Amino acid sequence: MFRKNPILCVAAMNLLALVSVQSLVAAADVPDAVKKVQTTISGQAKTILRVAHPLGKFTECAFDDYRSANGKHELTYTITWNGKEEKQQKEFSTSFAFLFTFDQEGAIADMEISVPKDTCKSKAFQGADIAARIFRAQVKKRLQDVSDDEELLKKLKTMDADALLAVWIKYADKKPKK
Repeated sequence: MFRKNPILCVAAMNLLALVSVQSLVAAADVPDAVKKVQTTISGQAKTILRVAHPLGKFTECAFDDYRSANGKHELTYTITWNGKEEKQQKEFSTSFAFLFTFDQEGAIADMEISVPKDTCKSKAFQGADIAARIFRAQVKKRLQDVSDDEELLKKLKTMDADALLAVWIKYADKKPKK
């Protein structure tokens, strides 16, 4: 098609160049603190999937988008994974949106996790709340290792899977207290 129409070919190349330039500009606009969160989320992708879809087999994690407004930051990722649906092996993708703010020291102050898109019939975190007991124990141990936040430790008992995951990500890269 492009060989027969050189104008269409030039237009496609210009569009590709524009998208590439916009991607570079967008990457340059990401604050360093957000880049650290990106690294953490990418590094925790298998854990994110295990909490959201406990029986899923991780394939890959892809960064989708970054947005910022009114001091809030949002990172969106898509995790591709394999699992069974109606006794058949299938590939699924689940998009996660991580909405967070920073405190004055540049650490994550709070985080909410939502799932804007999930191709699996059993939606993310749906069955995970049942299996959250084991993950809750891991989050509690991690929190005790890095923080003295007794109030948060008490709240862990009633948190659902996505809230536990947000706490996990918030403290994943913290150094143990001495």
